Amino acid sequence: MNNKVKAVAVVAGWLGVVVGGCLIAKDPESPAAKGWEAEPASTAPAYSGPDPEQADVLQDFESVTASAGLGPGVANAGVNPAGCVAGRNHLGPTNGTQQTELLNGLVEHGWQITRRRTDPVVVALSKGTWVLTVAPEPPSGPPVLSLIAIRDTAACEKQLAAR
Repeated sequence: MNNKVKAVAVVAGWLGVVVGGCLIAKDPESPAAKGWEAEPASTAPAYSGPDPEQADVLQDFESVTASAGLGPGVANAGVNPAGCVAGRNHLGPTNGTQQTELLNGLVEHGWQITRRRTDPVVVALSKGTWVLTVAPEPPSGPPVLSLIAIRDTAACEKQLAAR
């Protein structure tokens, strides 16, 4: 049981770093965004459907992680103010093929890759008002693949800043 508590603590800490980075690094030229590289313009059409709800985002996560062979994940429901955050963590190592399949699956579900970071490895995507960060293997601790999506609206920004 102690290992599970440690794993949850590591995941929660990593979630804080990723969520904080997403909120701080909206401007690609800001110091917080250092190390990020903009993704070349995509030839795929931009997502034009209705703005996804939190349940839609989580369904995308379930579908693409299962297709990539990652199995069930652990939801991050505790940090969600009024549908502004959708998160899923997968404990255990992932390989490059699974990560590629995961990103390809997200693109097939309408997510567009907007930028990447190589150290640590992080990929940012967007769909509607949602901004998703995919972070495999944190720098220390047990291996975790984190998918954290934050709704980029004024109402959500206000709720998240109040936490």
